[in-house]
Amino acid sequence: MSNVAVFKPYGRGERVYVVLANIVWFEPYSSNCDSGTKLHLVEEVELLVGESPNDVANAIELISYSPPIIDPQLEHFVAQCK
Repeated sequence: MSNVAVFKPYGRGERVYVVLANIVWFEPYSSNCDSGTKLHLVEEVELLVGESPNDVANAIELISYSPPIIDPQLEHFVAQCK
């Protein structure tokens, strides 16, 4: 499954599920005392979420982080040295 983030709704509503790879860019958005982020997705789709732009950026960075691949032989060697 693709990397999906769950965001708070903008204003009232249900949680919003977004495939992070579909986000082209995003910007702060506020209206009627609500604030959040406008996501610009592929195919010119716009979506409002209740998270701050910083929270959206953190979700993207968290998903894009991949832990280093460890050689199983090296891992076995390190375990023996302990």
